[in-house]
Amino acid sequence: MPRLSCLFLLTCFILICSLSRAQETSIESIQGQPAPEVYDLLKDSKGYLWLAHELGVSRYDGAAFINLNNPSQNSFAMTDLMEDEKGRIWCHNFTGQIFYIKNLKLHLLSQYKSEEEVWFPRMVICGDELVVTSIKGLFVYNLITDQSAYYLIPGGTKSLTRVGKKVVCFGDNRWYSYEAGLPIRKLSSSLYFSLIQTASLQNVSFKDTFYLTANPMSAYYKLTLDGDSIKVQSENKTSAFLNTISVQENKVWVHTKNSSFTTDGKDTIEGLNLSDVLTDSKGYKWMSSLKKGLCVQYNSQQIKRLNVSALSPGDYVRRIHTFDDQIFVTTANGKLFKLNDQATLTYILSIPKTAGIIEQITPLGNNHYLLAASVGMYLYNSGTGQLSQFTLSYIAKEVLIHKGKVYFATAAGINTIEKIENKLLVSLSKELFDKKQRCRSIAFSGDSLFAAYSDGVYIAYNDSIHRFLYNGHPVYASKIKVVSGKILIGTINQGVLIIENGTTKSLTEHDGLVSNSIKDIKTSANSTWLVYNNDFQQLNHSLTGIENKPDYFPKLIGVNDLAALNDRLYIAVNEDVYSIRMVLPTSNVYIKTYIDKVVTNGKELISGNKLAHFQNHLQFSVSTPFYSPYSKIIYQYRIKSATDSTWQTGAPGQTVFDVVALEPGRYTFEIVAADKSKNVISKPAVYSFEIEPPWYQTWVFRGLVAIAVVALGLLVVRYYYRTRLRKQSAEYEKILAVQAERQRISSEIHDDIGAGLSALRLLTEITKDKLPESEAQREVGKIHTSISELSQKMREVIWSLNTDNDNLKNLLYYIQRQAYLLFENSPIRLKVLFPTQDIPEVVIKGEKRRHIYLAVKEALHNCLKHSDAETCYLTMRVEDRILKIIIVDDGKGFAPIDKWQTGNGLTGMKRRMQQINGFFEIQSKEQTEVRFIIPLNEKS
Repeated sequence: MPRLSCLFLLTCFILICSLSRAQETSIESIQGQPAPEVYDLLKDSKGYLWLAHELGVSRYDGAAFINLNNPSQNSFAMTDLMEDEKGRIWCHNFTGQIFYIKNLKLHLLSQYKSEEEVWFPRMVICGDELVVTSIKGLFVYNLITDQSAYYLIPGGTKSLTRVGKKVVCFGDNRWYSYEAGLPIRKLSSSLYFSLIQTASLQNVSFKDTFYLTANPMSAYYKLTLDGDSIKVQSENKTSAFLNTISVQENKVWVHTKNSSFTTDGKDTIEGLNLSDVLTDSKGYKWMSSLKKGLCVQYNSQQIKRLNVSALSPGDYVRRIHTFDDQIFVTTANGKLFKLNDQATLTYILSIPKTAGIIEQITPLGNNHYLLAASVGMYLYNSGTGQLSQFTLSYIAKEVLIHKGKVYFATAAGINTIEKIENKLLVSLSKELFDKKQRCRSIAFSGDSLFAAYSDGVYIAYNDSIHRFLYNGHPVYASKIKVVSGKILIGTINQGVLIIENGTTKSLTEHDGLVSNSIKDIKTSANSTWLVYNNDFQQLNHSLTGIENKPDYFPKLIGVNDLAALNDRLYIAVNEDVYSIRMVLPTSNVYIKTYIDKVVTNGKELISGNKLAHFQNHLQFSVSTPFYSPYSKIIYQYRIKSATDSTWQTGAPGQTVFDVVALEPGRYTFEIVAADKSKNVISKPAVYSFEIEPPWYQTWVFRGLVAIAVVALGLLVVRYYYRTRLRKQSAEYEKILAVQAERQRISSEIHDDIGAGLSALRLLTEITKDKLPESEAQREVGKIHTSISELSQKMREVIWSLNTDNDNLKNLLYYIQRQAYLLFENSPIRLKVLFPTQDIPEVVIKGEKRRHIYLAVKEALHNCLKHSDAETCYLTMRVEDRILKIIIVDDGKGFAPIDKWQTGNGLTGMKRRMQQINGFFEIQSKEQTEVRFIIPLNEKS
């Protein structure tokens, strides 16, 4: 090998996977499809891909198939997919039954009598109508009104197509046209086919041209409609049996058993026996093959699988290195290759098999390179092509040069050697490096050395070493890298730690990392990449998070290494090497997530969004049409208006999400599709629903309960007042009875006892007058006086018992009259003052009247007996419902109080006032004043 070539190759050393030259874009058969024969394709308005195949119909969203089996017992094979304005998918089977798909369920169009037909139908959607061939003529079904009708045509129809607002029909060499609201018209044509030929209109058209195929002659005709005539524009022969003709993106595809091609000659697909081709917005071609089922041809400008045929059998790429804008790869057999401009591998050198693979290449200057192998190290001189083993058999995990010294991270710690001119001299180990444990990675930040030992990360500075802690705990790392002045630590289970200006920040799965377990950190082409066991991610330029852009890179199993150069990323995966464009064309595809099905408590919810209280376990089946081989969708979802409305992340591949134990209330389920870096790539799907409370928590029930409580309260109040009224009525009746009894006693006392006492008093008075002056006369006089006093007391009792006197006015007048009678024969003048006009109407019962009267009488009697007064004043007045009776005399006043305090008269007056809640007061100085204060009320 020439010296310059070796030098140039070695200069670049380091990176990348088994490359050769990029293969031409290949057609892949989609894995997991339901059937090997696909008859028709349709991409609906939502972006889903529908397949009509030998087992029925399936929907594909780029990640999974949903199979809708034909409920018919006769045949499962389906074809002729089309979509109406309501989003329903129409198709038919080969036994003649027509179906439409709604809510991911097949429904039979029962109005079409398939049992009466001879051939399976062909159909088109024209405006608001589904038009279908029939042995009777035409079957027309209105998609809006669900009305249907048969239109009779002699000989029936076997095929049809849509031309503008008309439907052109063909059968037994007869041509007809149908237009909604108009009679069927017969058309003329020069075309004629014998009985051994099978001619059929294709149910597609291109502008004003429609197509008819004829087998076994393998010909197709371009036709136009001119008034009531069919015009043949061209007749075209093919070399094999004609399957179908399809139209996609202004291209007409002709599908034969051997190949498919466009009529403009620009596209050809060989050997797949296709029936349909469609191209999506990303440029991917989807094909329905009668040989391999659903196939796809991805855009060749984005991902390439490189040719690594230059490698020996069983050998594969382990490391990818970039240097001086060149790419180098090392293999499992210890070989070093260069990837040239033609994407082919050029061999450079090999190390002994016992040394393993070349893990790292470090330029030492002057055409010398240090090769760190799995076992041992080698010096390579690219000028002479000489490869020699280094005298020290280190097992280096990482090598770096800092200030003229070469540092090795080895299984026994960190070792150094001096680099002097072209020689490597071993330097004595310092105490700093006496830590004899496995070291996985090293990096310098300034003069600080970061080292990832098996027991944690350590920092060495100024002959001292200390353990690096994060949140007070050791950090176990697989890789340490210094990028743009920041220290990146790829940990085993804590994600990535980023140290800048003494501050440590972490990036974890919560921040969008695929995993918290970092395998390696790679830097190239001004990009920083995190490598996992089965994936990789790019950090943003500020190293603060994941690159915020849709992830078009594949999810690869078994990533060995990667490197970036120019606008492409090279990835070594198991035994393959891929090249992917990092600058991808921006797609204007409107990606949207859909909720396919809602299940409540194990039962599918067909319609409505009001659920019973027990329907609080919901299951949502979702999908997102996303046809990309580069990225898998991860869903993020949340329940708004719930206690916890934070976004949750589903597992990779999860499309069914459960929400359980929801309380009654209004909720909104939101779900979006995201890539593996948690960048949202779709519009949200939203489902709002309400879980109604149980009957005993509804406002109606609460209102009824409130009414019942009010009614019960009213009943209780009514019962209370009725009970109270009964008690009051009983008390009133008792009072009436007492009053009647008092009235009766009063009458009897007055009529019987009173009359007897009056007669007895008169008799004693007569007897006293007849007797001479003697002791007997005096005794009879005493009897007469006693009878008079008894008669007076009896009249007082009669007055108190008589209910007619139970009022304040009668009481005051009675006190006035009795006071005058009491002072009638007395030398003391009595003056009574009380309002004779404005006396309030107050009821005072007999017992209270009697206490007031007797108390006042006692006070007047005391004045009469003890005062020696000339005048006595009796004042009675009512102030603020209070009766005040005041007795004042101008006599000699009271003797010392202690002498008469215990007298029966004063004690009796005081006791009587207490019994009627009144107040009694005596003042005796120059004159004597007695006060009675009695509160009045209507029940007194």
